[in-house]
This record gives sequence, structure tokens and C-alpha cells, in this order.
Amino acid sequence: MTTNNLASLTRSHAAIAAKKRAKSTQIKEILFDDDARREFLTGFHKRKLAKAEAARKKAAEREKQERLEARREQRRELRERALENAAQVEKAYGAIVDDDEEEDDEWTGISGAAGKGKGKQMEEEYEDEDMLATVTVVEDFDPDAFIHGPRLVKSAPTTSASSALLPPRTMNSLYTSGVRQASSLQADLERLRNGENSPALLGQISASLAAMNRTVDDYDSMAKREIIKAKQEKAQMRVQKFRADYTELRSQFEQLKAQAAADHAAAQRADLITGASTSSSASDTRRRFQTTPAEHSTLHPGLRPQGDQHAESPFRTPTPQPGFGTREQHALDEHTFIQDTGARLDDFLAQGREVLDNLRDQRNILKGTHRRLLDAANTLGLSRDVIGWIERRSTQDMYIFVGGAIFTFFCFYLIWRYLG
Repeated sequence: MTTNNLASLTRSHAAIAAKKRAKSTQIKEILFDDDARREFLTGFHKRKLAKAEAARKKAAEREKQERLEARREQRRELRERALENAAQVEKAYGAIVDDDEEEDDEWTGISGAAGKGKGKQMEEEYEDEDMLATVTVVEDFDPDAFIHGPRLVKSAPTTSASSALLPPRTMNSLYTSGVRQASSLQADLERLRNGENSPALLGQISASLAAMNRTVDDYDSMAKREIIKAKQEKAQMRVQKFRADYTELRSQFEQLKAQAAADHAAAQRADLITGASTSSSASDTRRRFQTTPAEHSTLHPGLRPQGDQHAESPFRTPTPQPGFGTREQHALDEHTFIQDTGARLDDFLAQGREVLDNLRDQRNILKGTHRRLLDAANTLGLSRDVIGWIERRSTQDMYIFVGGAIFTFFCFYLIWRYLG
């Protein structure tokens, strides 16, 4: 192969030129985006965390929905149980339950707070010719405990399913109970006004009045503990209306009971008079139609009674009985005396009850006064100790001052004597 000198000399230049062309086309610097690089490198971990967070939120939402559903189910069960308890309590008290009236209100029974008037009983008797009814009103009677059994008292405040099912005692339930009791009393008084004065009805009205009084007291105590001022004023107005209705119903019951007693006494008096007149007429009839011939009598004609001469006459008028009016008057006086005695005994019992209440109030006042006197005595004793301690410190301070003054004057004398 023959080459010329020019080609041999320019071969290196061609290689250098090719390298320059390749170098000019090369990328001088590669720059990476730090954010994109970081996002690319950490994207797997972030996507994993996002998936875990989404799964956690989904599980929390599912648990929340389950809790809401369980709460709705529990409220539904509580509402059904409250309506059932209300029906049983109203049935126990003899009232009529309206299932369509106020289904959303929670009925809690007529269980009062323990403590006030606990164990207090009142007995009343109502009787007529065919029936005797004795009504015992126990103020700490708990219909819920009567229906469901006594509640268990636990030492530790634990939460159980049975305690969670018990409905709370609210002002709305007490108000509903008071309205129902007032309506029931109105119906019973209307029955009593129509002439149905049986002892069972009288006892039922007396028990309903006592239950209404307890309900009003409970509602008043809960109204006083109300925090919101508007609700408290509204509750106080309802309490006043309840008090007025209770007073009116009580007065109507007393009037109707007195009227029924007066009618019963008048009926007994009329029956007594009618029975005495009937017995007198029967004896006169037997006396008039008694057949005792004069010729068969063993008495002397001059000693025979004058009535025997006309005993066989059917047209003879009844012989007047001089002692009939006296016996009737004695019977009426005895009946009136028995009624007055019963009324006086009732007055004495009421007076004794008032005296007992006054003594109980005086006992409470004396206990409070005794407690305040003890507090004042303790305060005075503390003050006396403090005053004695101050006096002792004052005496000690006076001794220290006198001693210091004498020592100071002695030092002044030494300075004047030896250094002056």
C-alpha cells in the first residue's frame, strides 16, 4: 500500500479533529432535581404509610358506625322498656295508659329519693255496709323495685349492662307523671261525684293524692337544682300550677267525702226510722187481730183490759205507743253521738299528727342551735388560746427590753468611767 507523505502527516490531525467533534457533542454536566430525587427515593415508604393511614381511617369509621348503631339499638330498647314500665306502673296504680301519648318521653316510675320521709306510713279506712277497705300509703314505695326486684348496691362504682338499661329520672318524666296523675284524679273524682262512693274508690283516690304530692315534691327539688335560669323559672311555674291543682283536688275530695258521709248518715237514719215504723205497725197489726174471747179469759170481767173488748175489730186504729218517740229519739241520739265521737277522734288524731310534726321541727331547730353553739364555743376557745399566747409573748418581750436597757446603760457607764 502506497501512501504519500501528506496523508501520513495529516493522519493525526484527522484523529484530533474527530475527537474535537465528539467532545463538542458531549453533555458537559448532568444536574439532578433534589426534590424529584427525594420523592422518587421516598415514594415507596410514603405510599405505604398512606395506605396504612387510609386503612386505619376506614377501620375507625367502621367502629364509629358500629357504636352509633349499638347506641341507637340501646336507645330503642330503653324506650320500649320505659313504655313497658310505664304501662305496668300505671296498671299497678289503677290508671289508664295511653300508648299513643308522648311515646318519646322516658317513664321512670314514681320512686322518690331516699331519705326524706322514708318509712313513713299513713293508714286510712273506708267502709260501708258491704265492704271494708284499708289503704296504707308508704312514702318510700318504689314501683320499679316492686316490678323488677330490689336493686343491688355495689361497693365499687362499676358499670354493668343492667345499670345501663335503667332509664334516668328526668324532669320531663316527672312532669308527665304529674299530668297523668292529675287526669286520673279528675276521672276518679268525677266517678265519686256521680255517686260511686265505694271504699275501694276512696282508697284509690287517697293513694293517688299521696303519690301526686310526692311527684310534685320531687319535681320541685329537681327544679331548684336546674342550672339554666329560663328552665328553672318555667319549672317553678309548673310547680305552682301543680300545687294549686293538688290543693283543689284535695279540697274537692274532702268535700265529696264529707257529702258522701252525710248522705250515708241520712240514709242510715231513714232506714232506722223506717225499720222502727215497720216493726211498730206489725206489732199493732198482730195486736189488733189477736183472737182472745172474753168468755175464755180467766180474769175477772172488771179486771180485764179495755183493749180486749175491741181486739177482734179489724177497723180499730193502732194503739198509740207512748214509748215509741222516746226509743226513736234515743236511737237517733246514739247514732249522732257515735258520729260525733268519730269526728272528734279524727280531730284528735290530726292534732296529734300536727303536734308530732311540730316536735320534729323543734328537734331539728334545737339540733342546729346546739351545733352552732358548739361551733361558737370552739371558736371562742381558739381565740382565748391565741390571746393567752400573745400576752405571754408580750411579757417576755418586756423582760427582754428591760434587760437590754440595763445592759446598755451599764456599758455607757463603763465607757464614761474608763475611757472618758
